Amino acid sequence: MGTIRSMQMFGPYERPGWAGPVTISDNDPFTLYEIAEANPRRVMGIIVPVTTKGRPSAPSPLSGFSTGMNWGTDKGHLMALDLGGPDISANIVPQTSLWQQSGGWRAVETNAQTLAMQWMGIGDVYDPGGDIPMPAAAAFLSVAPYSEVQVTTGQPLQYIGTVTKIIPTGSGYNTHPDEETHIFQIEPDGTWWPRGAKKAW
Repeated sequence: MGTIRSMQMFGPYERPGWAGPVTISDNDPFTLYEIAEANPRRVMGIIVPVTTKGRPSAPSPLSGFSTGMNWGTDKGHLMALDLGGPDISANIVPQTSLWQQSGGWRAVETNAQTLAMQWMGIGDVYDPGGDIPMPAAAAFLSVAPYSEVQVTTGQPLQYIGTVTKIIPTGSGYNTHPDEETHIFQIEPDGTWWPRGAKKAW
């Protein structure tokens, strides 16, 4: 797969220019070695909180594994659409249905969005088709699925990630003086938990 940089969100919508692309890579995030894993190994980008009303059905996972009732899995976005993630196969892995919809993984997404909105100083999500102004502070998300997967479903066996407070510049971002980072680690069907975070979620 190499590295993909996408400005797409879902349907006709694109990320605002100041937020830049979401980067998806099959590099091992801990060694930077190129590996030929079916699932992406790292997804990262600035969070853009948006409503997903009217979103189309998600594409199939990059890995080629089937999802649905027979397997008990859904098409799970590594960077959620309501965080400004792209609705493309490279951003999707099989995930246990209820865990993805309303369980531990959804809690990760919800907490990430809450932090982003607090740091951006907004009380509601944006319309993806409207004007999304550059905030004074924002949140940068990084998600790294482990390479090991469930043999029958292709679901990653663990995820680790961070949500970091940043200052958007319009052409990238700078470290925020608060240096606030929230770290999470989670396994399928489990609940999220902070991992060595400077501040608990």
